[in-house]
Amino acid sequence: MRMFFGGGGGGGGGANKGANTNMLLVVSLEDVYNGGSHTMKFNKQRICKKCRGTGADSKEAFQICKACGGKGKTIQRIQIMPGFVQQAEQPCEKCSGKGKTVTKKCTACKGKKVMRVDQTLGIEVEQGTPEDHDMVFEIEADQSPEQVPGDVTFSVTTAPHHTFTRKGNKHLEMKMSLNLREALLGFSRTFR
Repeated sequence: MRMFFGGGGGGGGGANKGANTNMLLVVSLEDVYNGGSHTMKFNKQRICKKCRGTGADSKEAFQICKACGGKGKTIQRIQIMPGFVQQAEQPCEKCSGKGKTVTKKCTACKGKKVMRVDQTLGIEVEQGTPEDHDMVFEIEADQSPEQVPGDVTFSVTTAPHHTFTRKGNKHLEMKMSLNLREALLGFSRTFR
């Protein structure tokens, strides 16, 4: 639990956070003007619910690591020169520093600790949303054991419109052809 919230000792400088996911959200000009709701579906990695990210079939499917004797670390001796030996402590390669190994893998994730699932997020586009505005959904990116998920960011961009062109965040422009009579005498026209 300490690791999840970024605590703990031994040189930890904050939580181990996963990578962020960035996506493009293309919305209509009408949605930018009136506001709108969108549903985005994407595939992400989620911690296996059956084994809760351990990779083991059950609590009994663990055994003490034979390589490190359950300590989670090994000492390697390196001879620098005759008569000089250096000792280096490192995480056990066999158990990845856990001190335990899995004897029977989880049947749901095949021991991988994570699974791919479809995720759906509801997005509300507010009236007047600026072009390239970032909408951030915190800790909704890929999950991994012992890691805080990253954020999912949607960058809002406006789809081309058949009549209007968006200029900045406050103006709309349109091109209209007029004949000489309309230009000289004025006119009334409805457009969308």
